[in-house]
Amino acid sequence: MLQFVAYMLTPVIVLGAGFGAYYMYDSEAAHLTAIQWTWSAINCYVQLTDYFKTPVKKIQKQPRDTTNGKSNIIKHSQSLVYYVESEKNTYITDILTEKSLELIQSSKPLIMFLRTHYKNMNFYKRTQNPLASDTEYLTLVERPFIQVEFFETGQKPLDIHSQLGAFYVEGNIILDMAFLKWYRQYYYDRSSFGEYTLKIIDKDVNMFTLSSIGHILIQDGGYTIVDGEVTETSDTETSDKVISSSDGEESEVGSEEEKTSSPEPEHVGVTALKDEKHWQMLQESGKKIVVDFTATWCGPCRRIKPFFHTLADDAVFSRMATFVSCDVDECQELAMAAGVSAMPTFQVWQNGKKLGETLGADKNNLKNLVMRYLSV
Repeated sequence: MLQFVAYMLTPVIVLGAGFGAYYMYDSEAAHLTAIQWTWSAINCYVQLTDYFKTPVKKIQKQPRDTTNGKSNIIKHSQSLVYYVESEKNTYITDILTEKSLELIQSSKPLIMFLRTHYKNMNFYKRTQNPLASDTEYLTLVERPFIQVEFFETGQKPLDIHSQLGAFYVEGNIILDMAFLKWYRQYYYDRSSFGEYTLKIIDKDVNMFTLSSIGHILIQDGGYTIVDGEVTETSDTETSDKVISSSDGEESEVGSEEEKTSSPEPEHVGVTALKDEKHWQMLQESGKKIVVDFTATWCGPCRRIKPFFHTLADDAVFSRMATFVSCDVDECQELAMAAGVSAMPTFQVWQNGKKLGETLGADKNNLKNLVMRYLSV
């Protein structure tokens, strides 16, 4: 028995001693190796559980209050949190008026959040328009990431995941450079950094690297990787509706030129939705409906519209579904009933039931949505 224990312990002791020596020689490289080993072990575990058909929880949205027929998250106390980079200071105020916002904007904040206290936790929704924003939002029950590490040239890795749960809010843009400047200073008292990358492991044990010009968009109960910088807009009416496109650009929405420009004529293969009665008639046809919830002032909507038209012109897709365009400003009640919170939003419907949706001007996501529900 003792001999068996010795056989089992000997390789463990040798491996531990070897790794200890490696850590003394190069601690950063040893740390990276340990991360890789850990990821491989977790990945192996996930594959084994999949093999034995272990149930996997799906991301679900937070239950919402349905008082008065509306489907909204229950509101609690709310504050505005903003960061002034020149002062390296974060300010929090409960006074949200036009005058107070004007004073706040004069300090040129790098980033702003609406902070809502809900179920004994604070949740942060990023905004440039705290007075115009829809402050009722969904939080994710299951976190999309299990590890996020900040790697800076010449510095030890920093695990920054522990506080991210408060930012897993539908529609949030996170982990871009502006976000990290505030987040590191606020939670870790580290205000300046050089060239960096993020090493991320998601809940399905997929590992990827996010560069300093990329960011993450929280949407559809999960996340989208966007390879491009976030461009904030100062417009006070529509900037919260900005969604990153697949090429990483942001829309300069809400400019005076865009607001007054006349709408483009609708494509021949796409039906322009007129009102709720028209929508009901389409539903009663029994045919699947692919609808684009759009707006004339929305830059990403305009960029992806030609691709939506291409899908509508496809011989197979057009035979299987009716492609519809809905201007959210003209059909506000319909858009609200469909649960639209950002533009563009694409949904597939049939017989009054929503089958699926995707948010943002991402061609791949739109194509996958159409192919999923219109496959032969």
